[in-house]
Amino acid sequence: RLGALRGEDVYAALRADARTKAMPVVIFTVHLEDSVSRKLGEGKPADPNLHALFKPFHIEQALLLLKTVLGG
Repeated sequence: RLGALRGEDVYAALRADARTKAMPVVIFTVHLEDSVSRKLGEGKPADPNLHALFKPFHIEQALLLLKTVLGG
């Protein structure tokens, strides 16, 4: 949990700042995929730097996603 912060607010702040606008973002969530899409801007152009992994997942899936995102 992010405490009082909401994930979609953190994401919006990252995208609003020129310094972090293109930074890769990986979301690990229990929320359904359509719920995440709706909260992060469904209807807007897809963000190629936004990645999601839905719980439950295997650690191997997370490692593979992180390697891909980080270019390794």
